[in-house]
Amino acid sequence: MYKVVIVVLLSTISQVIYAQNKVLNSFGKGFVNVISQDSSFSMKLGLRVQTLYTGSWNINDTSGIDNGVSNFSIRRARIKLDGHVFSPKLEYKIEIGLSNRDIGKVDERTGYAPRMMLDAIVKWNFYKNFTLWAGQTKLPGNRERVVSSANMQLVDRSLLNSEFNIDRDIGFQLRHHFTIGKQFLIREIFAFSQGEGRSIVQDNLGGFQYTGRLEFLPFGAFTKGGDYVGSDLVREEKPKLAIGVSYDLNNNAVKDRSNQGSYMTYDLDKDGDIDGYFKTDISTIFADLMFDYKGFSLMSEYAYRDAKQRDFSVMN
Repeated sequence: MYKVVIVVLLSTISQVIYAQNKVLNSFGKGFVNVISQDSSFSMKLGLRVQTLYTGSWNINDTSGIDNGVSNFSIRRARIKLDGHVFSPKLEYKIEIGLSNRDIGKVDERTGYAPRMMLDAIVKWNFYKNFTLWAGQTKLPGNRERVVSSANMQLVDRSLLNSEFNIDRDIGFQLRHHFTIGKQFLIREIFAFSQGEGRSIVQDNLGGFQYTGRLEFLPFGAFTKGGDYVGSDLVREEKPKLAIGVSYDLNNNAVKDRSNQGSYMTYDLDKDGDIDGYFKTDISTIFADLMFDYKGFSLMSEYAYRDAKQRDFSVMN
């Protein structure tokens, strides 16, 4: 499956490059950067591989027996395509994961197929500062999760993120921003999605998921989008602060962590077959901030989650 996907991508890229006759390459700006002669189309190909070694041992074990555990793994392996079609106001992004950690768990809800597709999104700046996103991508939840894995400061994300993040889903997002005075920037995001996470191929089991986010940047925009980069790599000359708050409601959620985690199933006959799914409204609140100044960066987050019905020992 992986070989087929890679061959198709490389064949498409070679055809585009041959047809357009204008290829722009520069290190750090994508592996291949293609722009049509009339600038009506662009495509940037990016490749990324991240390896990880983990090791652990018990320093209190004096038995002399080697009790250490170690592991080498390909933490992430990604292919990303992005650019615009017809106009810079109509953008697209496709990101595919190739490592086992990227693919994640497969089950009947995903058609028992590898969940290789991470992002498949179209962004349309249809009016002034309004942009409509459609497709599969990250929801506007906690900042740490939205920060790309290529821009993280540490090897992986926090325990808070692993328990509370709402990751990716399929649906629509409406984004808008405006400025008060000379530099106070405010961003507004509203998302409507299916509520079961990415790469679901069957009918929706529960309700839908609604996510709203507000961001306040009192000192103006960060340089090169630094409010979503783990470190202050550009060394901001003036203090930059971003404060974000998000509220997420998953109506009739069927997973134990909103659109993440495991399905809440029940078996009436105790025969091992799934007879149905528990459903409950799950709400999540996020608050976060990012501060950068002359190479110093600080990111902090808070998360709170609650469910309308917490005890399913007795079915309604």
